[in-house]
Order: sequence, then C-alpha cells, then structure tokens
Amino acid sequence: MARLDDAFIDRILWYSPAKRIGAHQWRAIVYTLPARYGVGLTRLGFQFRRAGSFGSAPEVWTDGHAFPGYARHLPFNGLPKSLKGLFETYRSDIDMHLGVAPPAKGAQLHLDLAA
Repeated sequence: MARLDDAFIDRILWYSPAKRIGAHQWRAIVYTLPARYGVGLTRLGFQFRRAGSFGSAPEVWTDGHAFPGYARHLPFNGLPKSLKGLFETYRSDIDMHLGVAPPAKGAQLHLDLAA
C-alpha cells in the first residue's frame, strides 16, 4: 500500500512481488498521478521497506526517492543496481500497464535503431 502522505500517488495499478536487496525489500510499482497533474498519467517507480525480522511486522512501503542513498547525480540515482534486474524480470507486465506496445513482429526498423 502507498503511504498516506505520498501526494504524488493517486492509485497503484500494479506492483511486483517484493525482492530482498541488502537489508531492504524493494518492489516496482506502476501508479497514476493525482488529477491535478493530468488525468490518466501513469508512472513507474520503486518502493522500499526494511525487511522485518522473524515475527515482526514489516514497515510501510516508502518511495524510492526517500532512500538514504538516493542522489540524482549518481549512477542509478544512488539506488541498488539490482533494481534493473527487477525491472527486466517484470518488463512485459510494466509495459502493459504503462500502455507501451510490444514491438511488431517482422518490423523492419526497431525503435532502438531509430534513436
């Protein structure tokens, strides 16, 4: 569940299963922004929480921008590099919820080549 004080998440459309990376659990989420930013805008983000000890309740999911190592000027924004593997594992699910069409079979020009 998103934090109640997170003003940038209106509704979570999809989230991946939690993956433990270091002392934290991480998940990818696809969410909609509140209507004041534009109706129907969806975004991809990452959330983390400290992995609970045996028998203790886990903490609330927190936005990846609040991670202690987060810094926009660092590679991967200071987040764990393993998040790329999490993204690649669930890429088809993420693309489907973001509205990204899969590449057409037999296409002569792929989008990667056009860039």
